[in-house]
Formats: sequence, structure tokens, C-alpha cells
Amino acid sequence: MTTLSRRTFLQRTAGGLAGLSAVTFLPKSVRGANDRIHVAAIGVRTQGTIMARSFIKTGRAEVSAVCDVDREILARRAKDIESAQDRAPKTYTDFRRALEDQEVDAVLVATPDHWHAIMAIRACEAGKDVYLEKPCAHNVRECQLIAKAARKYKRIIQHGTMQRSGAHFQQAREYVRSGKLGKIGLIRCYSVLGRESIGHKPDTQPPSHLDYDFWLGPAPERPYNENRVHYNWRFMWDYGTGDMGNWGVHGLDIPLWTLDLGWPQAVSCSGGKFIYDDDKETPDTQLTLYEYPGLTMIWELRMWSKYPNVGGIDDSDTGTTFYGDEQALNITRAGWKAFTKDEKKLVAQGHAEDDKFLLHANDFINSMLSRKAPIADIASGHISAAVSILGNVAYLAGEKIRYDPVKDEMDKSEKDHLLTRTYRETWPLPVV
Repeated sequence: MTTLSRRTFLQRTAGGLAGLSAVTFLPKSVRGANDRIHVAAIGVRTQGTIMARSFIKTGRAEVSAVCDVDREILARRAKDIESAQDRAPKTYTDFRRALEDQEVDAVLVATPDHWHAIMAIRACEAGKDVYLEKPCAHNVRECQLIAKAARKYKRIIQHGTMQRSGAHFQQAREYVRSGKLGKIGLIRCYSVLGRESIGHKPDTQPPSHLDYDFWLGPAPERPYNENRVHYNWRFMWDYGTGDMGNWGVHGLDIPLWTLDLGWPQAVSCSGGKFIYDDDKETPDTQLTLYEYPGLTMIWELRMWSKYPNVGGIDDSDTGTTFYGDEQALNITRAGWKAFTKDEKKLVAQGHAEDDKFLLHANDFINSMLSRKAPIADIASGHISAAVSILGNVAYLAGEKIRYDPVKDEMDKSEKDHLLTRTYRETWPLPVV
């Protein structure tokens, strides 16, 4: 059995991740005080702060500004960031002020999905590079537009699929691409999340510290409801993409990146709200099937389940399994294992030994310096996001769909509205 350590893998990989921890002198175009890149973090309740801390930990970046429409969260996170870097960041409640800030070299966008496209495109227009949380957009058309904006304005956009930066994910990718699995006929991505019901809550007045109208942004006007904001927004169609765009994009990104699969020929999806009677709108059970030449890829969601596929090679709660006619390989955030087809004999494995968030932040900074594509460049990242979102499109369409990425349309024109959304007049989608 082969076991690859992180050190061995990095030695074998050309260039590996060498130099990521070194502080590099920055050109004037991206240099701020103390020769560090200055980042503005937009949306800092949870993921934005996690990534902001990762940027600080690189020793190569400073969070010079934080932005959030919730003033209570903004004040709390500003103190958190100050304690992490010994300098208080500027605070903004309007992201446009952060884009006008001449000290800011790059923005970290970690807002609800429905804001991603507008903020990312406006950042490109303002000459800022972008670290954009997954999924990069709320709908397929926005995914395409963000990639177009990056090309037009020559900006670096790193998609937040940080698993690509993990050494053991790179090891697994190398192993699959070596051909040892034989011919791959099926790829299974899965998320067994064990979520609880969020119940039902009545509409109320928004809290005084939240600019709720700004939070809604391009989404339709609706009464404030505690179950529709903060983490639970991701289960509402107006703002999120469900666990399809939350966890599905991570699982699907691995085979898309590993095998350069690109756009699927067709997508179908079955599921629904079968278990919980609560305010969630997106499915709690979902099975999405993607058709590619010579293989099928599926993503399975059991939002409510607390038990994985016990006894199988993919007996973890979230991950991706490649099934070949010689071997099968399962990859999770804990590590990867390859098995023979006979008696499921373990023949190779690797373990997680690094901080993927830190590595992803460092990779983004390297790209800002070199102007070369990052590991999760939006050119491929937008496809991973759009492919996952197409699962929701097929679910809402209620039938198999075929999407033409060149024409940006489906084979049934009456379903094309599912590729986009209606925007409020106050926040139209930018023209690129």
C-alpha cells in the first residue's frame, strides 16, 4: 500500500506549494503600507471573518477595511480583526465605499449568494482583485458574467473552492489522473449533513442595527423574517442556492477540476422537502445526475440524515468517489483512499495535514503578484458553480435540461428564465 506524506507529495510536484509562507516584496500597483496587500472584507458574520483571518495569517496581507450591513456584527468583527493584526480596520456599511478606498488592493466577498455578482463585477470595474466565496453567483447567467468581467478588466478572481489548495486533494487528483483507476464510469459526490429543522417563524420588524433594505439588495422586497437572514438565507431561493450551491459545489468541483470535465451534456434532478416541515424553500433531499461523454456524475443530498453510507468505501458524511473498472478512490476533507475492485483492498492513501484556507489565501496573493491564474481561477470556478446551480435549475424545471454555455440558453427556451432572476430597479445587474 502506498501512503504519500504531504512532504513527499510537495517534493514530487513541480514547484509544489513552495514559497507560500514567504513574504514577497510587492510592486507599487498592489503594495500598501508595510509592503502588504490591503484587503477589504465584505460580509463578515462568519465565512468572511474566517477568510480575513487567513489573509492575516499569511503575513503578506492586512485587512484594512471590513464591511457589513449589520452594524452590530460590523463592530464586533472589526474588534476581532484588530486583535488579530494589531491595527483597527476601517468600517463601512456600504460596499461601494470600500471599492472607492484607494488603499484597498483586493476585496473578499463573503455575503449571501444574491450579492456576489454585483459586488464582484463592481470590484473588477474599480480595479480590485477579488477573492469570491462559493458559489460565485446566485444563478447561471451571473456565473458567466463574472467570468466575462474578469477577462474584460484583467482582474484576478479566486473562487472559494479552497479544497483545491489542500495537498491531499492534489495528491488524490494526481492519483486519479495517473490512470490507476482504469476507465472511470461513475463519480458520486455526496453530502450527509444532519441538519436540524429551522421551524416556522413569523414576520417581524427588522432589528435597528440591520439595514434590511440594503441586505435585500437586488432581491424582491419581502417582510423581514429571522428565518430568512444570516445562515438560513442559503435555503431561500431569493438569496441562496440551497445545499446544492453550498456543499454540492465543493464535491462537484473536485471531479470537474481533476478530469477537466467542463459543462455537462444534460442534467436531471429529483428531490423535494420530504422530511422537515419548516421555512426552508430548497430541497432537504436531492439527487442530481450529470451526463458526460463516457461517464455519469451524481450529487446526493440528505440534509436531514445523521448517518453516512456505513460499510462502503465512501462512508464519510461529505466527499467524492471516483469509480473505475480497476480501482475506486474516495476523497474527503480528512484524506483519500484508493481501493482495488477485488475485495476492496486498500492500495494507497493520503491524509489532510494543512490549512486549506491559509493555502488558498496565499495562492490568491501569489496570483495578484504574478498576474497568473490562481488554482481556483474564475475561468474554471464559474463552471463549477454554474454546474452545481444547474442541478437546481433541473429541479425547478421538473425535467432533464440541456444547457448551451456558448449561447447561454437551454434547449427549451420557455425554461430560460430559470438561468437568471428579476432584479430590483435599485440594484440592476451590471452590464459587462
